Amino acid sequence: MNKFPITLYLFNKSFKDNEDFERVDKYEQYFEQVVTLSPSELAYLYPDSESKTDQWNQIVSSTHTPWALFLEEDEILDTSKLEALYHLDQETWVSTLVAISGDEHTEYYHQLRLVPTAVDSKIFNGNQIPDASRYVQKHGIKLVAKCLHIERPEVLWQNIDLENERAQKVMPSSLHLFEARQLIKAHKYVQASAEYRQVLKKGDVLSFDYLAALNGLARCYAEQHKWSRALEYTEESIAREPQQYMPYLIQFRIYQMNKNWGAALESLQTYWRNTSEYSRSSHETQIPVSDTLIQLSNVCLKAGKNELGYEYLSNYLNELGVEAEQNYHHAALTLAIELSLKKEAVKHLNELYPAPVSMELSATEEARFHDYLELFLNRSWFEPVEQIYTALYHANPGVEQYKRRLIVTLIKSDRLDQAKSLLHRVA
Repeated sequence: MNKFPITLYLFNKSFKDNEDFERVDKYEQYFEQVVTLSPSELAYLYPDSESKTDQWNQIVSSTHTPWALFLEEDEILDTSKLEALYHLDQETWVSTLVAISGDEHTEYYHQLRLVPTAVDSKIFNGNQIPDASRYVQKHGIKLVAKCLHIERPEVLWQNIDLENERAQKVMPSSLHLFEARQLIKAHKYVQASAEYRQVLKKGDVLSFDYLAALNGLARCYAEQHKWSRALEYTEESIAREPQQYMPYLIQFRIYQMNKNWGAALESLQTYWRNTSEYSRSSHETQIPVSDTLIQLSNVCLKAGKNELGYEYLSNYLNELGVEAEQNYHHAALTLAIELSLKKEAVKHLNELYPAPVSMELSATEEARFHDYLELFLNRSWFEPVEQIYTALYHANPGVEQYKRRLIVTLIKSDRLDQAKSLLHRVA
């Protein structure tokens, strides 16, 4: 296999186990060179550098391969998604998409980490946040539609000295966007809006950062319940690039708050479809699949689309399996009965009550169980009910309730002779 003419630099890498060494070995299968650099090695090799940006620019100028790619602090490059590198040239670069997964959502940041080395001027600007936006815009560099995918365990720039960054001659868009997100977390929406507007005013903003600023403004207005202004910015953002997540989630929230269930469903469905691909916007948020499916199901029910709501709920149960909360299994069973989906209803009933003969149910749960079987009878689904009550009756012949319920089931299913026989046995 031909290797890509790239030197991959791994910074601040502390090798802890065999998995780390195996990962480096895997990288060496794809790239001409793989170089690991610890903080002490960086300080020794580049003693004159005053910042991370200085170091990166010096590394670029001293690299012998045509391209240099940077990975930081235990980041992992997805080597199954390198197809974009086949379109790489001096005038067409490939961006990287950095994913940070948390319990509640996953954040995505577009960055320029892969750069050419045969250049006459410094590529990166900034201090501790190396930013190549100005270089790309100044030289008319185009970006490939696909990108490289990087996963990292920690939030970007969490240890950055913001005052030091602000002192730079030109403040990168990524820093404005980062500060705006911090202000939103502090519920300072007016100040956050000002940071986003600074990005929109810049002339060297890359498309994914511009979209992030539009989405950020929309979110600020939504948080202040200024629905019309928020929707204006989401529409402008979507018009520029439909393949995103955030604007649709903002629209969904606005329509949900205003109980416009049809519009809320449309926005959330578009978001859900778009998650099959990565977003073209930076500073993005993707909510867990399970949460999305539950939201879709709930909105469908509010919009009167019960069959579709059941479909999303079933997908949720399939997604989580045994980890799904019991109340969602009950909701699925109730919906299946309402929609006269016998096969599905029986399946949910068996999942909730896999062994009714031996299960120990509370009085409340047992009453609920019998209520479900009553609903089955109302739908003329006699066979599963008869099987259950027959088993319960034979296992507990002294429990009068099971005898009565089995007799009622037989009568409703026109099994009168069997019902009479059992009745006489009871007598």
